[in-house]
Amino acid sequence: MYIIKKKVQKQPIDQGMVVSLAKLMVGFLIIDLGLQFYEYLIGWYGLETEHLDTLATMMASEKAWSFWIVQMFLGAVIPITIVFWKKTSQNINALLAAAVLIVIGIIGVRFNIVLPPLVVPVFHELPWGNYAPTIKEWMVSVGVVAMGLLIYSFGELLLPIEETSDEVSHNGK
Repeated sequence: MYIIKKKVQKQPIDQGMVVSLAKLMVGFLIIDLGLQFYEYLIGWYGLETEHLDTLATMMASEKAWSFWIVQMFLGAVIPITIVFWKKTSQNINALLAAAVLIVIGIIGVRFNIVLPPLVVPVFHELPWGNYAPTIKEWMVSVGVVAMGLLIYSFGELLLPIEETSDEVSHNGK
């Protein structure tokens, strides 16, 4: 939001801050990937049929694209590469793209948390389900993102991120 706002207002962007935040963002992403790995490891370690079927649905079925492409590739591999590759690590536009891709990856994570357990029946006597989000569910998701952006915008109006030159001159006297 900071980068987009500064670009729209044609104001200078604090590159050092953006680079530092991008590295911090990827650091948290790597921690999250480790936690996800342990979550999947617990499912495998338990050898419970429901957990194994859920993991198989997420990673090796026709719905595996959301795990491998959206969550892992777009949401993790590309952003980590962008932030740590010398050619793109100082490029504001590339770091903005990395941040957007991580958000897309987070959406993929949520999709993978919800969808596979809904498809795999708890009792094996029941038929396997087939679930796909409806347009209403997609619109609710878009509304939640829009609400987050609106809250950020109001928060920035009430609690400005940067001081203006007038504030600096009043505080400096």
